[in-house]
Amino acid sequence: MNADERPEFKLPMMGERILAALATQYEGAKDDVLHAIVVNSRVVWDEGVSYDNYNAAYEHDLRLLVPKAVFARTRGRLEVIQDQLKKDLDSLAHCRGELVQRLTVELDENTIEGWRQDSGLLVRPDTVSSAPTAGDLKRIWTPGFLRVFISHVAVNKDTAMSLKLGMSYYGLSGFVAHCDIEPTRKWLDEIERALQSMHAMVLLLTADFHGSKWTDQETGMALGRGVPVVPVRIDIDPYGFVGKLQAVSGKGKIPKELARELLDVLLKNPVVRDDLTVALVTKFERSWDFDQANELIKILSGFKTLPPSLIERLEKAPERNDSVAKAFTVQRMLPALLKRLKGKRGERRETAK
Repeated sequence: MNADERPEFKLPMMGERILAALATQYEGAKDDVLHAIVVNSRVVWDEGVSYDNYNAAYEHDLRLLVPKAVFARTRGRLEVIQDQLKKDLDSLAHCRGELVQRLTVELDENTIEGWRQDSGLLVRPDTVSSAPTAGDLKRIWTPGFLRVFISHVAVNKDTAMSLKLGMSYYGLSGFVAHCDIEPTRKWLDEIERALQSMHAMVLLLTADFHGSKWTDQETGMALGRGVPVVPVRIDIDPYGFVGKLQAVSGKGKIPKELARELLDVLLKNPVVRDDLTVALVTKFERSWDFDQANELIKILSGFKTLPPSLIERLEKAPERNDSVAKAFTVQRMLPALLKRLKGKRGERRETAK
């Protein structure tokens, strides 16, 4: 199964009913913290983050975002509370082929406006950075992936979303402005956060791209920050300051095919190569199935060297994911790759002496 064939998940759609059942169980309990969390939480599902071959089930992460007053009541026992919620939820969440892999209780950023001023400790509020926070990055992008802003006109959002899905197969986290912004957030602010934190930008050059009031500004910000820009020629050629860039043809290509070409282009760019290498290893660790693990190990085998930390992660990946451990090509290629990479490290140490 490839990225374009992932099923429509049912468990997240059952989430509200499951939480209501949990709230009923917790009602009247001596310790009402669990009840308060369930009732006040804003639910965020990270769908299909991995696949459990043993149980033949897709695994989701569930984040319960709670107001500051509720989160404060978890002090000193957050892990215990999360474990109890996960255990109780598992007893109610029966959905064939789907499981909750991880449940976390987090502070809802939508409820903390003015927290600096409210603390009474803020001395120079004008010095507070407007850069995206760790919470922003986790909300906007898939952690561990290369962050790619997909610039497009609104009428082509479906094309952008399809490309985003294809890109995720290779560890590229795409941002699609007209689909990825939570309704409760000011959309311009969220776009700015994505533009400030992207590693690269892809331009979907349709006939109406230049007519948008936003796309050229987005492109200008990418050029101003010095991040790689990859034009995708769908109807028109690159123009203006990106006119000198080599475009990738996007006409008539399926999303995964186009995503693979974008991956190859970005791998050649020294600005993002290190981050993209990490993303590929991360995606290899999280492979959904044997085919994906096999394809990713072929790509990773093209690397001549890797940092020790990534070599160690590659070595341990089969222990953590059956899709990696039981993939035929991985079984054949990974040992040779590890031997070669470790040998390179040894050669460098000898040279240093």
